Amino acid sequence: MYQRDFDKLLRNKKIPKNIMLFGESHFLIDRYFEKLKSILSVDEIFTFYDFDYNLESARGSISQGSLFAETTLLVIKSEQKIANKDLKILIESVKKSDASFFIYLYYGENFKDSQKSFISTENSTNFVRFFNPNFRDIQNIIYSEIKDKKIGISQDGINQLIHLKNSNLSLILNEITKIANYGKKNFEKDDILQIVSPSGDIELDKIIHYFFSSKDFSKLLQFIELKNLDEIMTIAYMVKFIEEIYLFRSAFERGENSDAFSVLGRKLPPHVEQQKQENWRKFNLNQIEKLLILLMKAELKFKSGKVGDKSSYFAKVLISASKI
Repeated sequence: MYQRDFDKLLRNKKIPKNIMLFGESHFLIDRYFEKLKSILSVDEIFTFYDFDYNLESARGSISQGSLFAETTLLVIKSEQKIANKDLKILIESVKKSDASFFIYLYYGENFKDSQKSFISTENSTNFVRFFNPNFRDIQNIIYSEIKDKKIGISQDGINQLIHLKNSNLSLILNEITKIANYGKKNFEKDDILQIVSPSGDIELDKIIHYFFSSKDFSKLLQFIELKNLDEIMTIAYMVKFIEEIYLFRSAFERGENSDAFSVLGRKLPPHVEQQKQENWRKFNLNQIEKLLILLMKAELKFKSGKVGDKSSYFAKVLISASKI
């Protein structure tokens, strides 16, 4: 089902016993997972990730439950596809237990194969796909959050907040929480400028742009060390950066408009859009493909927990990328 249909179920508190959340927007997957936890209000949660998942342990958390919990929730968070036979066993186990629920958070891209188990067992009503929010979606989420916090922010203030946090909804919502505790009810653009600092994403965006323009990886390594940034987060951001370059380049190759709003569905600050334009002109589709494969493999290896010295491995990845 789509997000709007899922919203109706949540409003009516009709939560399926087994549900899969997936799609392009990891932010929305996580946001709706928090909503589900709040509504279900289970006594105990058993969480498994790619690196520690196995069928027997997951099934055991359902069948055995807990001496201290009346209701339990099994959660699997995975970028790699869980075998359909495993999912079917877990779904059936939960259906047999009145006190158990199963939520599968799938962050990978193999949507069709992974949702087959849920389609075949629950009449297609218990899986939800989340698309990346466009500019209007971002604004609507902000409006909702402002209403919940019982504060007022002018439209210019909202636009300024989006700009300062580079459209990163997670950072924006954190700032709204901070703003709500500021001791007043209504905020204008000037208030936002005083309260909210520019996003680290903007700085990171600039240094990544510099890296891909100059192939000088030393400054990017220094920046990460100085800001104490996580290598996994940085790699993920670089993947997103190159994915956007791919979208710009593809639009150009097809003879379509290559401005940010036409390509990404949202406006970018002028200097950021200029950087994107410079990069897609610098790389052809073959180079972009090689960069994406390199970075996505590195991201997967990082998240698998199989990297010993993260700094050293990250430097090797940057050196390989600089040669493309």
